[in-house]
Amino acid sequence: MDFTKEETYRLTRVPVQLAHTLTPEAYRSTAYFEIERERVFATSWVCVGYTSQLAEPGDTLVASVGDQPIFVVRDRQGSLRAFYNVCRHRGSQLVEGNGKNELIRCPYHAWGYSLEGKLLGTPYFKGLDVPEAERRFYDTSEVKEFRKEDYGLLPVPVDSWGCFVFVNLDPQAQPLAEVVKRRILPDSRADGIIRSVEVDDLCYKLSDLGYNNVQAIAHVDCAKKEQGWDSELR
Repeated sequence: MDFTKEETYRLTRVPVQLAHTLTPEAYRSTAYFEIERERVFATSWVCVGYTSQLAEPGDTLVASVGDQPIFVVRDRQGSLRAFYNVCRHRGSQLVEGNGKNELIRCPYHAWGYSLEGKLLGTPYFKGLDVPEAERRFYDTSEVKEFRKEDYGLLPVPVDSWGCFVFVNLDPQAQPLAEVVKRRILPDSRADGIIRSVEVDDLCYKLSDLGYNNVQAIAHVDCAKKEQGWDSELR
């Protein structure tokens, strides 16, 4: 089966009363997964979390897109930033889980990075508590032509839409706002159309944009009446 041919999906795109579901191979084929990684996850805006998880400077969110580990952080100026979750020294994972960080410190050799992705020390700078007896193991004074400016974290495009946070592994990705307006809101009503309501860390879009989706009770069965928005779904 050729997963790259339009004919493979023809029966999924007919009127809904006649349509078929995706071929079972789409859920179990390694070849299909590789195509998804190459053509979807490597080039598309992928939702990785909610803005409520990144409300304050230092708030950090860990995610994987395809097979790539990343983390998103709110920097000291209040902007969202995303980086590959890999130290530039020996490739160790930098951040293990969601939380709050004053700086990003590698657990292996203590390289430290700012919330803006700059390499601050290797590992000698204020805030890194390397014991005096161990400093000789980290001494880089004899290393020539090493510039910290050349070893910042590798950035990933990041943006938010409504209450959702998106990343894109393609460094040349089209801005999220343009993608949203073209694919979801062709009449350019993206600004201010969404009212977000959070229930148990879930974020729902309550507007004419999401109306058809929230009609399905499976999508809203955890909603609480006390939130005061259940009547809007009827």
